[in-house]
Amino acid sequence: MKPIIDQDLASLLDQTLWTKDMPWSEVQILSRYFRLYHAGQDEWLFREGDPPEFMGLLLKGRLEILKTCAQSHDIKRIAEVRPQQSFGEMAMIDNQVRSASARVTQPAIFLLTSQKQLFALAEQHPKLAFKFLWQLTHLISQRLRSASLQLTGL
Repeated sequence: MKPIIDQDLASLLDQTLWTKDMPWSEVQILSRYFRLYHAGQDEWLFREGDPPEFMGLLLKGRLEILKTCAQSHDIKRIAEVRPQQSFGEMAMIDNQVRSASARVTQPAIFLLTSQKQLFALAEQHPKLAFKFLWQLTHLISQRLRSASLQLTGL
């Protein structure tokens, strides 16, 4: 994973669903709390058990989320991350180690932010931080509903 420098992060962020209801001025502020990175195919972004250093928003490429079965030690693909989707947010929010691994399946470009950056956003721009976290809460709620449906077989 390598940083990309000299990009207009606000314009990139503005092309995502995360900022669809935000005025341009807020997108510009929010973009200051992200960094742009790229990673090649088969590169690991994080592994199960790693500390929760960041969360990301995929702009291009594909990732797979993998989980190791506790009993058989088999690795199972539990999700695919496509452009416009986030990854790594769960560990960062609950401050627990990563519960799964993320590997690049197609060369990827993504935005990353850290817990430290989100706390700085909350301190400096509390209303904007609330909007961002509200979006994140909505996403997590949708994923939980989807997981519940999969578990019940509906």
